[in-house]
Amino acid sequence: MPELSQSHHIEYSFKREINELFTSVSLKNIAIALVAIFEPIFFYQFFGNSVIHVLLFFSIISILFGIFVSFGAKVVSKIGVKHSILLSMPFIILYYFGLNWLETFNWIIYLLPVLNVTYKIFFWPAYHLDFAKFSEGKTRGRQLGILKIINLSAGALSPLLGGFIIMYFGFNVLFIFAIVLLISSVIPLFLSKEVYDKFDFNYKALKKVITKHHFGSHLSFIGWGIDSGVDTIIWPLMLFLVLGNFSTIGGIAAVATLVIILFVFYIGKLSDKYGAKKIMKIGIIPTALGWLGRGFVVNVFSAFTLNSFYKFSFQVLSLGFNKEVYKRMNLDTTRLNYIVYREIMLHSGRVFVLIAAAVLFILTGSFLPAVIIAAIGILIMNLYY
Repeated sequence: MPELSQSHHIEYSFKREINELFTSVSLKNIAIALVAIFEPIFFYQFFGNSVIHVLLFFSIISILFGIFVSFGAKVVSKIGVKHSILLSMPFIILYYFGLNWLETFNWIIYLLPVLNVTYKIFFWPAYHLDFAKFSEGKTRGRQLGILKIINLSAGALSPLLGGFIIMYFGFNVLFIFAIVLLISSVIPLFLSKEVYDKFDFNYKALKKVITKHHFGSHLSFIGWGIDSGVDTIIWPLMLFLVLGNFSTIGGIAAVATLVIILFVFYIGKLSDKYGAKKIMKIGIIPTALGWLGRGFVVNVFSAFTLNSFYKFSFQVLSLGFNKEVYKRMNLDTTRLNYIVYREIMLHSGRVFVLIAAAVLFILTGSFLPAVIIAAIGILIMNLYY
């Protein structure tokens, strides 16, 4: 009995800081998931149905993020994780207010990238530092699994709800609802002590971090960024151009999420038992094939089937990959240096694919080349060393 109790404690009663992170991220993810899949479509309509403008807009955000993320990490080291996350919230809230007012005040479009990037440079280094610092090495796979389940569960119905809100009340009500949830997401983080981490980062330090890590690691993060750029920006546009219905798009995202929730924790346990790299390799080929399948969506059934296959395969890949990344992060002299390096590489991949997709869309009028690039990006994630 004592052994069973101890195992139960290890698996389900993580450090207090992790529980707070789980709660905060859950609330934030509900808010973000309400809007995320519809955000590229919103800009597509704002830019007069111009795919190119949407891709360039989001590539500018990633370029600015790559330039200023080291400054955000410096702030995290000075004021701590929780205060940095708190500092990020007004900027994402102002960003959503800006989306709300954009049709009335078109000049706000020039402020939106600044607000978005400022939020991200304060939030993401802090978020990754908090998880890396307080997750347990031996059960990190299960913790990642639980974090994903919480995130997925919290956001499972959000796209569907968001689609209905847009259809019956418009984007404005959706943005206000998301803002209220974002404000509430900060509260759980301040139930324990602040978290600091030593950080001394400049371009010389960046060069040292890059040369320290294997070239395959650089490529794997770039590949991850390629996948991220196509999945979060181009895929919603593909769905909208094929289906043209907000509630259907939200439903496809929601159902695909519900399908994979049951498997994620089990995959996390397997990564602890058999190793992150083995689990990651299992997910590589199916995820790449999932991307190729997504390129041939023609109706609701094919969108649901192919999206669900991709999402499940990617969860297998990303659980193994993220566990290995957090492990390496804790081996570095300062975690924040590794976080900045990772974010710069990842957003380099996003910039590359968004600009390449824009050029290829002009030449072909199709998203299929971008989908093929995304599949290649998944394959090069296997080079992580």
